[in-house]
Amino acid sequence: MSHISYFLPPYPTSPKAKLLSAIEYLESEECGGEILLLLAAIAESTVWSQECYERFIDVGMKAALELYDISTMNTPYEQTEKDPSNPRNWQAYKLWNQQST
Repeated sequence: MSHISYFLPPYPTSPKAKLLSAIEYLESEECGGEILLLLAAIAESTVWSQECYERFIDVGMKAALELYDISTMNTPYEQTEKDPSNPRNWQAYKLWNQQST
């Protein structure tokens, strides 16, 4: 999940190029097919815009938080506080949180 940081500034190439790069990486790791086709279609469409990109980041981060919260529901708070899998500990989360407030 830490590949979400791929999409947050500063990025050396365009956000669209970063998304396509992430899709290629996921394909090389043999991750789910249909979702990758959907992501590729979105990135390569004429609908892609800065607003679309910002919504993509927002939805992705919210999904990561929800998934982590559900998967660690019965875990003591102290253990999740320093867990590197916790999206709240990612640098990407800190950037996203600053941008969304």
